[in-house]
Amino acid sequence: MRNRVDIVLVNNDIYIDPNVNDLPLQPSDAQHITDIINASPGWYKQYPQLGVGILLYLNSPGRLQQLLASVRLQLQSDGYSSNPTAVFSNNSLYSITANASLN
Repeated sequence: MRNRVDIVLVNNDIYIDPNVNDLPLQPSDAQHITDIINASPGWYKQYPQLGVGILLYLNSPGRLQQLLASVRLQLQSDGYSSNPTAVFSNNSLYSITANASLN
């Protein structure tokens, strides 16, 4: 499969290279994974079921397994193999790592 490329985003905003006055391209797998995890279902009209909606899981104790399953399923639907993990800190906050790679 070809490498995926997309326009460069800086702070979730389109970047225009001042040297050439054009939109530069870069490998975009990390950006695609981040976008899928942040997007809620319905955000993409072409793919209305795509998106984890991670903000919907804030202050939802006991839903960690459901969140990890959703991350795995949504990334698989976009062609990634994924084994997401969660790391807990002292104050009960956790960090989700997608551990995804393109099939």
